[in-house]
Amino acid sequence: MRQKELFYIFTFALFIGTVAQAQDKAVRNALISKYDKSASGQLFDKIKTETKIDRQKVLEYSKLYGVELKKASKGGRLLELKQIDDFGTPIYYTTFNEGARITSQVDALQEKKELGVELFGQNMIVAIIDGQTAFLNHQEFLGEVGSKIRVFDPMPSLEKMDDKELEGFQNSKLHATHVAGTVGALGINSKARGVASQANIWSYNWDDDILKLTEIGNQGILVSNHSYGISAIDNNKTPLLPEYYFGAYTKDAQNFDEVAFVFPFLQPVVAAGNDRQDYGIINPQKSGNDLLLGAANAKNAIVVGAVKEVVKYEGVNSVVMSDFSSFGPTNDFRIKPDIVAKGVDVFSSIYMNPQPLNSSSVNNYYGVLSGTSMATPVVSGIILLWQQWAIENKKMPYKASTIKAIAIHTADKAGNVKGPDHKFGWGLINAKNGVVLMKSTENKNAFIEENTLLEGEVFVQKIEINEEKEKVMFTLAWTDPAGDYSVNNFEEEVGAHNLINDLDIKVIKDGTEYLPWKLNKDFLNPYPLKGNNDSDNVEKIEIENAGKGVYIVEISHKHNLKYKHQDFSLIISDQKFGGISILNKNEVIKNQIEIWPNPVSEYINVQIPSEYALKDLTVAIFDINGKLVKKNNKIKTTTVIILTIDLDSGIYIVKINGGGLDATRKIIKK
Repeated sequence: MRQKELFYIFTFALFIGTVAQAQDKAVRNALISKYDKSASGQLFDKIKTETKIDRQKVLEYSKLYGVELKKASKGGRLLELKQIDDFGTPIYYTTFNEGARITSQVDALQEKKELGVELFGQNMIVAIIDGQTAFLNHQEFLGEVGSKIRVFDPMPSLEKMDDKELEGFQNSKLHATHVAGTVGALGINSKARGVASQANIWSYNWDDDILKLTEIGNQGILVSNHSYGISAIDNNKTPLLPEYYFGAYTKDAQNFDEVAFVFPFLQPVVAAGNDRQDYGIINPQKSGNDLLLGAANAKNAIVVGAVKEVVKYEGVNSVVMSDFSSFGPTNDFRIKPDIVAKGVDVFSSIYMNPQPLNSSSVNNYYGVLSGTSMATPVVSGIILLWQQWAIENKKMPYKASTIKAIAIHTADKAGNVKGPDHKFGWGLINAKNGVVLMKSTENKNAFIEENTLLEGEVFVQKIEINEEKEKVMFTLAWTDPAGDYSVNNFEEEVGAHNLINDLDIKVIKDGTEYLPWKLNKDFLNPYPLKGNNDSDNVEKIEIENAGKGVYIVEISHKHNLKYKHQDFSLIISDQKFGGISILNKNEVIKNQIEIWPNPVSEYINVQIPSEYALKDLTVAIFDINGKLVKKNNKIKTTTVIILTIDLDSGIYIVKINGGGLDATRKIIKK
């Protein structure tokens, strides 16, 4: 733990532990009614069974090898044995601790004169799972009717603990109290005021955390905070995991994705981890990259890195990376972490064990901590405020995929490369920009759409720019079904691929196609480039110096869709989060042409809609200069195979026409 200072402020202490007001039950009940009760019930039963098995494996392992269930060193972190994986590897959980409102421009949401909003988290609930429950009687959580924190796990008896156990408990509860304060401290000490200072908090310890996350989703909660994860190293700097664990889509990642898919309004927010200073010990072959573990590799979570305070954003150089925040990418080269926030020297409420142990704890301690644990609740608080705006202005919250898209679409650019990267993700979260974007949709100067793509369809949306723009941005996001869990996830050379429903976005203007960002698939140099993204469930297109005219947005998919459909979120705006005109509601083209593989080597498959199978179609391939190089006539099947092994490397155009069908696709020959 990096604890730089400990503050004691003497005030009269109140110790009242009543349950805080609930989030608007009508909204929560409306969300619950939208969820698939059968799917959520099956998920709960599955997780409950797995949790029971994990608990038994841990006990047997501890007994067989004489391993402590909890490890703590003087001044160190608490490590708790949580799983024994399929390889027999013991998996330990730990917390990631090593101000925040100014860096992310939260104050703009709470000064009505600037944006015309006053968002403090009123009647909102955030769930926090941590090493221990937060100290509900800290003065920062006490109001006229008691504590704003609802604790779901009992307080253990301190008098039964030895000195080592007491220190481990104190460190864990201190951490949870700091995290809770960063989200929702009232501001009794103005320096410690939380991002959503009037929000209510549901607090849990991390025992059976996935089971608890499932219940949180089932209760209609919108945001869950997870400032903990799998420990890579113990307090003696001994690695706890083999190198193949980093970046792998583990059972934890799969479980987070499955819960998020079943409860599509629930957004888990996960700390990236603090392991970069130790990369030479834990994963030395990747030059400080590929350090994410467990749930930090989940597709549907917002994964948060930590940066230093930004007093005033003036460009990418304003955002300085911490020296500990773990870098991505994942094994399948997804852009992780997703976002960054202040996580260095964060001042907040803390807990200290009472002296004597059978007395009441002092409730006005404060401290300064650093870590991705401290950055994560900043993001949780901000997206909770965005959901508050949505509920107040559109009567219902946004889906989690929309909230994630807003965070990515409106982030301040960070890092020294053009586009996203594996260090800062999409940039520094900006609370103000998110509200500006949402407000712009009210007068149709920006576009936020939640829709569903059916198998075989292409979604089309047209927008118009009436004057040249510095930048126009298009962000697509979706909550993807959980990926498969297998040994291949740990073997980088196999080419792990965890995306299930692979949606694609492209933008067309005057015959020019624009494609989204993705990462180069090289752990030592995962630089951003534009092209066909087959890894991420977030895709963003940025068109700089965008000229006047009509832009056509197409959303399609590769291969078959699991469950035959996929919900998605689409955001469109200029660099000031407005500035566009919406030309049509949207339309769906059902006659999808699919070509794979692309890029191509020896051959391509051309899949044709079944209704055109008997209409004597022609499939032709032209080079970039328009010269015909291949042609198949009178096609009467739904799939055509065309040999391309004899073609030179380069870009080619495939044209399919006949029987009322006229389609063009671009392919790349390796």
